[in-house]
Amino acid sequence: MKLISGSDLKPSSGGPTWIWEYLQYNKDKSANTCELRSVNMRTPIDYWEIQVQGEHYCKLLSPYRALEWIYVDAIKGEDPPELKSDT
Repeated sequence: MKLISGSDLKPSSGGPTWIWEYLQYNKDKSANTCELRSVNMRTPIDYWEIQVQGEHYCKLLSPYRALEWIYVDAIKGEDPPELKSDT
């Protein structure tokens, strides 16, 4: 199964709502893909809080989760290869 990154779900309106929204995995068995999507949060350059003016927040897939996908999740659901013997 192939992991692909999709478009952003929606812009978040504030920090707490962005924090508690998680990455979403949408599996499409007919296409044999899994789409990864998340919310984002952007603050305008003239935002009232000076420390976060012009910031863009996005969720990232951790290296551990990427390796877990490669070694475990990517092969789930696929038929095991046939064992052939030369007899």
